[in-house]
Amino acid sequence: MSTSSFLGLNLATIRTSLPLITGASYAVGIMGGLYSLMVPSEGAKLFGTPFENPLSPSPAEIAYAKMHGVRKFATALVGLRLISYAGELDAQGHAVAAKAIGNAVGTLLFAGTVVALGEAWACTRYAKRTGVKAENKEWALNLGTWHLIKAGPIALLGMAWFRI
Repeated sequence: MSTSSFLGLNLATIRTSLPLITGASYAVGIMGGLYSLMVPSEGAKLFGTPFENPLSPSPAEIAYAKMHGVRKFATALVGLRLISYAGELDAQGHAVAAKAIGNAVGTLLFAGTVVALGEAWACTRYAKRTGVKAENKEWALNLGTWHLIKAGPIALLGMAWFRI
């Protein structure tokens, strides 16, 4: 692979589009985190572990959904700030510093890949528990698959940040 391309794409094109693509994914993370904080039952469902009784959730279920929302919100906020900071440094001609921040974005995305894989595992484990409603089992397995699939693009974004 030449130094001017990544996955067959021109690095100049990647440099232009990568912050937008990554920023959009972080914006979705911020919205998802806020949604989990404001409507914990729906946030838990989007995560893949719906409340067993949405009309009367346990305090632990509510707390867990809100903690997940805070983690998602905070991580996405850090990612957006790092992207912004890298752009500011690059615009000021500080290429080495911008690259270091880009590497931090890549590292954060690789951590996100691990989180997505962990979420897939957690959803699958939840679905296999005894006493979980059939519709919740199906929902969790579907979301577990989604978490597994999304780990791939997150990892690719991380690799691209290391490459630019």
